[in-house]
Amino acid sequence: MSYTTDLINTRIAALSHDFETPTGDFGFGSDLYCDNDLTAMMDEVDGDSILAVGQADYRRLTTARGSLVDDEDYGRDVRDMLATGQTSDQVLAFSGQIRNELRKDDRHESIDEVTFTGTGEAFDLKIRATIAAGPYTLTLAITDSATILKELAA
Repeated sequence: MSYTTDLINTRIAALSHDFETPTGDFGFGSDLYCDNDLTAMMDEVDGDSILAVGQADYRRLTTARGSLVDDEDYGRDVRDMLATGQTSDQVLAFSGQIRNELRKDDRHESIDEVTFTGTGEAFDLKIRATIAAGPYTLTLAITDSATILKELAA
């Protein structure tokens, strides 16, 4: 350590707090209602709710990795996964990649199921997961041109 670093650490340690350190569970606050876009009234949803987490999952799975300036590890666009012909082993690997991507959100207690159904140019992606508010199912319809939030159910 240098003299400067030691001096800074000493001065930081001597600072006093203006207020008590909060305790307790603060949850995740609130979030804006947003699947594809914000509502005109900028409606809010409880950040711990199934609606908020399901919408966040949808956005995470429709955002290309590296496209966020402040978080280059965010997102895994499922259209990119299925853009070319895939073997069944590759599709199974996609399920694992989706699980890993969704686990980055601390609100998930478990990702219980990730399955693809369909053939050719259109697939349904079904995700069953559990958060503190309970289990939910998210179903996305995926084509080469769009990913649509088909269903979000508790």
